Amino acid sequence: MLPGLERRLQVSAGRVSTLLRVSSTALQQVTEAHTQMLPHLAAMTSENMRLAIATVSSLRLRDPPERVASCLLRQAVSGPGWNNSIPIRQAGLASIACISRRRVISALHEPEEIGAVSRPTLVINLVPELLLQRTDARSY
Repeated sequence: MLPGLERRLQVSAGRVSTLLRVSSTALQQVTEAHTQMLPHLAAMTSENMRLAIATVSSLRLRDPPERVASCLLRQAVSGPGWNNSIPIRQAGLASIACISRRRVISALHEPEEIGAVSRPTLVINLVPELLLQRTDARSY
């Protein structure tokens, strides 16, 4: 969180995560000493903004299956090389989509029937091309 700014979103990690905290003074010193870092920091900032906008867009979707599909697609494109195999429990997906676990289970039935999603234990496997048919591609 940036100092001095109010919190606008509650964010939950889908798995145990470690965050890095760097003071603005330390960041300035590092970027002055290593100017080649600036384009990389700008790219990371841009990607984080894109994901934040996608998150808000997903949460605006009222239809639970569409919201779940959008959240799954967002996880697939933002995860650390998961290759469309997302290690997430239904409760975690419910938390990300801000809906009940019961609604997540219900929302996953249609994508499972068309083969867009399969749920072995603790992992959701995606076929993005099929899941895209369920949601607007701009919302993830």
